[in-house]
Amino acid sequence: MDTHNDNRQEELTKTKLVKLAFGEVVASHRDKAGLAQRGLSSVAGISNSHLRGIEAGDVSPTFVTICKIAETLDESPAVLVEEAWEKILAGLPQVSVDYQKLS
Repeated sequence: MDTHNDNRQEELTKTKLVKLAFGEVVASHRDKAGLAQRGLSSVAGISNSHLRGIEAGDVSPTFVTICKIAETLDESPAVLVEEAWEKILAGLPQVSVDYQKLS
């Protein structure tokens, strides 16, 4: 058994789940604001393909991008991150045990 590869795969899975949780939060806030992806990306000053990637959980946004998105959604970056964190802890039990150790 190759524990290095197993650990790497587990870390990749955790990373993907974190990105998915944040993407879901962004999409939810965007929908609540009545914005299409193109509208949010345009006002936030990011490319539409980048926003699509964030919402799909394929892209890890920088803090600057998180701030741009939050400002456009009239929300604080902390709220978006906290909601994603809550999704991780509540909805992803296989990951939440590991992440609770970090809390």
